[in-house]
Amino acid sequence: FGTAPTQHIYGQRAALDIMIDEGREKIFRRHKVLAGSVWAALKKWSQKEVVLPNIKDEPQRSTAVTTFRADGYDLTPLRKWLKLNAGVELGHGVGFSGLKYLDGKSVCRVAHMGYLNPVMILGVIASIEAGLTVCEIPFGKGGSEAAANFIAKNFN
Repeated sequence: FGTAPTQHIYGQRAALDIMIDEGREKIFRRHKVLAGSVWAALKKWSQKEVVLPNIKDEPQRSTAVTTFRADGYDLTPLRKWLKLNAGVELGHGVGFSGLKYLDGKSVCRVAHMGYLNPVMILGVIASIEAGLTVCEIPFGKGGSEAAANFIAKNFN
């Protein structure tokens, strides 16, 4: 089958050690807080009723990834701008078809799981706001501040 991928085994061991050191409950808590910060930003962005959460009911949302949409707006330029200018890659709108979603182009996904911390997610949120501004996609202001306030109140 070829050379065994020993570097993957070492990488997995290092990841497991990090997880063991942090502890399961703290990992789940961190993911919940990071998700909440994205939702706080999205709540502000939604004030212009263009950038909207795909799932309105927060208790039904995932603490691993948040999907948002801008019905009628192609978010491909936003994704490209973020990748080229901020090193941020947003997920595509997988499973969204039809004119309303521009065959998935009006939908993005923000991941907030894994080895992330507040500084990283706040950087992503601020970058998304900059990209929305540059791409002239209407959105409510104050998302970064709302996200930072959420983290300040909930992260320990």
